[in-house]
Amino acid sequence: MKKIVLVFPQFLHNKGNLINAQSDTYYYFKTSIESLNIEHEIIDFETRDNKIFLNLETFKKIAEKNKDAVFLFEANNYPGDQSFIYPLGLAEVIEKLNLKTIAIALDIIKEINFNFWLKNSKFLIGTTKSGVKWANNYYDTNKFLFYPTWPQVKNTDFDTEKFLNRPYDFGYIGSNKIFRINFISSLLRLGSNRLSSIIISSLRSGSIINTSDKYQKVLKDCKFFFCTRAALYEEYENNNSLSYKTEGRYANRVSEAISCGCIPIYWQPRIKSSFFGLLERLLFSKLSKFLFLNNVKGNKESLPYDLNKKEQEGFFVAKDTFDAIKIIKNKDIQKIKSSLKFNNNFFEKYISPKNFFNFIFFQINDSK
Repeated sequence: MKKIVLVFPQFLHNKGNLINAQSDTYYYFKTSIESLNIEHEIIDFETRDNKIFLNLETFKKIAEKNKDAVFLFEANNYPGDQSFIYPLGLAEVIEKLNLKTIAIALDIIKEINFNFWLKNSKFLIGTTKSGVKWANNYYDTNKFLFYPTWPQVKNTDFDTEKFLNRPYDFGYIGSNKIFRINFISSLLRLGSNRLSSIIISSLRSGSIINTSDKYQKVLKDCKFFFCTRAALYEEYENNNSLSYKTEGRYANRVSEAISCGCIPIYWQPRIKSSFFGLLERLLFSKLSKFLFLNNVKGNKESLPYDLNKKEQEGFFVAKDTFDAIKIIKNKDIQKIKSSLKFNNNFFEKYISPKNFFNFIFFQINDSK
């Protein structure tokens, strides 16, 4: 394998404003590369005055020494955007040294302008089929490629006995989007003291869980882990007032849960593009927190990954909060053992660093 240079911000940020927590994607890519013993270099972004940014001179020096390496860039930002994460002279360095650049499109959405990365990268990788399809059509290109998940190192041996001895029945670590909070709130309300749980905001800047390894330690204490898609009613196109909507982007939390030996419980609300979908939108709006909903129906056909259903048999899909409680409290040892075995196989096929980077290097060779 060729040498890799990783160019990811190592801390979370809000439009360039530093958040005192480690970036999970930085951590996962870094540890994945290290686990494969690939020759590599990590370019840490500089921090100053509560800002985070790539120092152009530092990047240029490292790039000059590694002209034959593969450069992986996080593509959520680009030079000239309001974050100032990337310097304006970045394209000139990439072009002058003819660097092999791969853009990791963590979120494929309309709000992100990918023109810079289309011009300066061999290809871009996204984890949502509908997003990749839309982006290729929208930008009139074939450079956006689909892979189901970002890579992660395995943090468990998928042992059934150890799983059953984990202290928390279920966990949730993520954003406070209202449809998620409504579901979790009703789950806690209905489960009462029958369920042990740990709920943590994704903006985990407190010292207890501000690094990815601390976060993974929490995951390894959870039997089941609540997951949804990363957005609700993702809208890619709008033609003659007819909107094309999907159930959102793949959420990396699912792979995190599997890599730490949790069994994902997936729930996603149904979506409709018709007038009758307005009722559902109300149920998942901020007004709904006053309704004390206990049994909001989900879409049983929705799945966390953009793969066929048979490949995701190790996960549980809950139709509502009552169903989720049954899943959590049902001590079917054979079913748990089967799920853990299936998830281990799923990890090896998709989440493992080896397969992800094999995919990258195959595409690089194929694009010559």
